[in-house]
Amino acid sequence: MVVSIEKSVMLLATYVVATLGAGVGRCELSPGVEVSCLAWGTLHITESANAEAALDIIQTAVDQGITTFDLSDVYAGGRAVERFGEALKIAGPSFRKGIEIVAKMNIVGGGYNSSPEHLSTVLEWYLDELGTDYVDFLLLHREDYLMDYEDVAQTFRRFQSEGKVRHFGASNFQRSTYELMDSKFPLVTNQIEVSVRNWSAIQDGTLAFHQQQNTSVMAWGALGGDGWGGLNPLFKTSGEFANSQGFSKIRSALRSVGAEMNCEEDVVALSWLYSHPSGIVPIIGTMNKERLMRQATAVSHPMSREQWYRIASDIGVPIP
Repeated sequence: MVVSIEKSVMLLATYVVATLGAGVGRCELSPGVEVSCLAWGTLHITESANAEAALDIIQTAVDQGITTFDLSDVYAGGRAVERFGEALKIAGPSFRKGIEIVAKMNIVGGGYNSSPEHLSTVLEWYLDELGTDYVDFLLLHREDYLMDYEDVAQTFRRFQSEGKVRHFGASNFQRSTYELMDSKFPLVTNQIEVSVRNWSAIQDGTLAFHQQQNTSVMAWGALGGDGWGGLNPLFKTSGEFANSQGFSKIRSALRSVGAEMNCEEDVVALSWLYSHPSGIVPIIGTMNKERLMRQATAVSHPMSREQWYRIASDIGVPIP
C-alpha cells in the first residue's frame, strides 16, 4: 500500500512517501492499480440542491486529493449517478480525466441480475449519464446466487477489449465467491464493510485473505454508517441513536485516543482503519465540506500500536 505520509515506527502499516502536501495520497488496490487513499461515496449526492452544488462538494474532495468516487445504479434510485453526471458535464472533459469512477451494478428489485445482457445495459446507461466513454472500475455490487461466473468473465473481457472498463472487482463477496470469480477473471478489489462499528473482517480472516491475494479492500460504512439507509448513527450526539447500541462506548474509546492524537473522533476512526497492514481504502460520504476536509487529514494522523489495540479492546474485538 502506498500512502503519502512520512514513514513512522508508530505505524502498524508501512507507508511509502509520495510527495508531502499531496492530500490523502495514492494507494494500490492491487499491483499497478492506484486509487486515492480515501474515496468519496455518492449515496447522498442528491441531497445537493443542484448540479452546481454537487460539483462544489466533488471539487472539495478533489482539492484534498480524493479522486476516487464510488457510485451505484441503485443509489437514490439511479438519481445519484444522474446528479454526478450532471456535475461532470459542468466540470468538463479534463476534470473527468483526473478522477477514478467506481461503478457498481447487479442489484435489481427483489434480487440480483449479473447476466451479460443486464450488465451491458447498465454499463451503457452509466456511460451515457456520466458523459464518458469508460469507467475505471466495475464492481459486482452483491453476490448473485444465479450468476454464471464464466458468462460474467466473458462479459468483462468484452468490456475491457472495447475500452469501456479498465478494472474489475467485487463488492460484499465472501472468500469462496471472490476466489471463484477471480479464477475466471482477475479482480483488483472487494468492497466490504469495515469500521470500528463492524470489525468482523479483521477477525474472521477476510482481510488476511485479501492480503494473501495481494489486493486491498475498499471499506464502505467506514465511519459506522448503515449500508441500506445510509444513516451514520455512530457520531450522532442527540436523538435515538446517541446512547444506543453501545455507540457511546465506541465514541468514548475514540475520544480518549483522539485527545492523545489531537484530532476528532471521526479522524481517529479512519486512522484506526489505515493502521491495518492490509491497506484498507475507506469510503466516506459526507455532504459537509468542513467534515470532508477534516476526515481527509486522517491519513496524516498515525496511531501507535498501543492505541490501536486499546480501541480494539474497548470496542469488543477479542484480544486472546
